[in-house]
Amino acid sequence: MLVGGVLYIIALGNVAALVTAVVGRDELQRRKFEQVSDLSEHLKLPSALHLKMQSYFEYVWLRHRDIDEKRVEHFCATLPISLRNEVLLHAHREMLRNVPIFRGLNAKCILEIVNRMTSIVALPGDLIVTKGHSNSGLYFISRGEVEFIVHDDEEEEDKAREAARPKILLTEGNYFGEVSLLLNTPATATIEAVSFCDLLYISGHDFHLVKEASPDIEQTLRDARKELFDKVGDKVGDQEIKKEKEKKASSSSEEEEKSAASSLSSSILSAKKSLRF
Repeated sequence: MLVGGVLYIIALGNVAALVTAVVGRDELQRRKFEQVSDLSEHLKLPSALHLKMQSYFEYVWLRHRDIDEKRVEHFCATLPISLRNEVLLHAHREMLRNVPIFRGLNAKCILEIVNRMTSIVALPGDLIVTKGHSNSGLYFISRGEVEFIVHDDEEEEDKAREAARPKILLTEGNYFGEVSLLLNTPATATIEAVSFCDLLYISGHDFHLVKEASPDIEQTLRDARKELFDKVGDKVGDQEIKKEKEKKASSSSEEEEKSAASSLSSSILSAKKSLRF
């Protein structure tokens, strides 16, 4: 009877602690939404912008049970390295299972990557990467959908042609940004979020540190999309040849101008001497 009473008290205490935790988290969410409303009112933000902020925090809350999209990284930063590795591998297990390139990487390289990843939430319509601009890193799609948009090089497509072009959609298990990162070129396409997206991001600086520690990642990425790398590489090569030709042509033109100027100066001097006599 005594044992039963003790167990009942322990169970009651656990339930009370759980209820307190849930109430506390709900209170945190409520306060955040109040802050959003107060700030919107203070800044006189348009209703559309206010709703966009609110939908962002609602999504983060539903996905992470927190108002901080980087909750996992912030928590893991407090752990010793061995324990942090275990937690990160478990937290990202779905992504590691779904992205094919990870099957060809060794354990050391995978640990380097998960320790340098940071979480990013993209809203529908966000341009994550813009063609022609400098690309800042490598992105893995953990959840959501993005559109891969490539326009003509010579000119922007008109609306009719753009509408006729089939959409290229990337979903969970896909990644992007590696081509321009490895070839050191501007982004080769525009990437736009179609839905709310959970992305795992490695900055260009961190990616090069990963590559130094595990050089095999570059070949793995190149092999996974060899045709695309060859196509962009050829284009970059053609652009370099074109630049070199333009440079030579410009240099030749400058030499001709200098020669013409020198010849003109000589003619003027000769004319002056003739006039003296």
